[in-house]
Amino acid sequence: MIFKNSRNRIRAEKFLGLFALVIVSLLFVYWQLNTIRDKLRDSILNIQVIAINDFAKNAENLFMQNFDDEGMEQILQSKEILDDIENSLEILNSKSYKFIYILYKSEKDNRYRFLLDSSLHQKERRNSTFPVGDDLDIYDDTIDGENHKLIFQTDSKNSFNLYVTYVKPIKISSSEIALFSLDFSVDLEKVVKHIVGNIKNSIVFLIFLLSLVLLGLLILVIKAILDQDKAFLDDLTNTYNRKYLTYLTKKENLGEKYSVMLLDIDYFKKVNDTYGHQVGDYVLIDVVSSVKSCVNADDILVRYGGEEFLLLVKNRDKDICDSISQRILSRVENHITKTSKYEIKTTISIGVNVCNQDREDIFVMIKNADEALYVSKRNGRNQAIFYDCKDKPK
Repeated sequence: MIFKNSRNRIRAEKFLGLFALVIVSLLFVYWQLNTIRDKLRDSILNIQVIAINDFAKNAENLFMQNFDDEGMEQILQSKEILDDIENSLEILNSKSYKFIYILYKSEKDNRYRFLLDSSLHQKERRNSTFPVGDDLDIYDDTIDGENHKLIFQTDSKNSFNLYVTYVKPIKISSSEIALFSLDFSVDLEKVVKHIVGNIKNSIVFLIFLLSLVLLGLLILVIKAILDQDKAFLDDLTNTYNRKYLTYLTKKENLGEKYSVMLLDIDYFKKVNDTYGHQVGDYVLIDVVSSVKSCVNADDILVRYGGEEFLLLVKNRDKDICDSISQRILSRVENHITKTSKYEIKTTISIGVNVCNQDREDIFVMIKNADEALYVSKRNGRNQAIFYDCKDKPK
């Protein structure tokens, strides 16, 4: 694990979680751009329809001004008036507005016919049949209603370039209803792609820039955490040092969560005097390795003195602590430290405190565990003694 300190690991995990949340949020916005694109397309189309609707209203007013309660036969005979109306409508013709025409439904054959066609300006088409095709129901519903309808070219709803027929009922006399129809295309590809493309590019750049910033912050946070971990570690044994113990006691009441063991390597001074300090260091490292193999990740091992170690055993009762201490004693006793010249056997003495009345102060627990350790050494070493919670240790 990169972080020895579980609290620092949690801090790093929280930062990484925040980092991931920001990136995921930006990616979600990027993904939502498809929805934004569709809404933009609809908005642009609606603006176009509003303009055409106003134009259709003007066409209706032209008819109302020129025909007063006249039937369709009379209207069709008013060629000059229809020419004027057609010319007025022709002004709207453009690259986008392809065809502009007004239809009526003949009572004789129940077919839709051209009343005028301003886009082609072919007067001979007046009164000719209009090829409604499969959209007959839409035209019938429109002429019987009050609102406009849009007829999309086949498979064009999902494309950018829309080719649409706008159909709206218009009153041309008190007794006649016709249909104003306009075929138009909306070049949404340029508009929408330009807008959405700029947004996408901005988000991609923002994700890239933010990723660099967050990556830099992450590196700084990890470096700070690793530096703190390093400050809390003993260089030789890679266990925690007393500075870390002081740090923990300020954060929480350790006595509520941990039982205490003090471990001391037997006759360690003799090892140093006999074999030298370098070999003594090997012995320390080997003993620590043996102890670590007997405890859980939640337990905390601190180098408390030269050859003395403090083991905080999390949430363990007396029986479990006794089992752990016996396992440590056996593992250390049966291990041999081998160097190029020597093979050295060591033992360890242990003092244990699980007393509930001491748990308000971890240093009281350590003091009483130290008394138990002293009894262990006085009674022959290589054994674990529990501090008697009522009397002095025996």
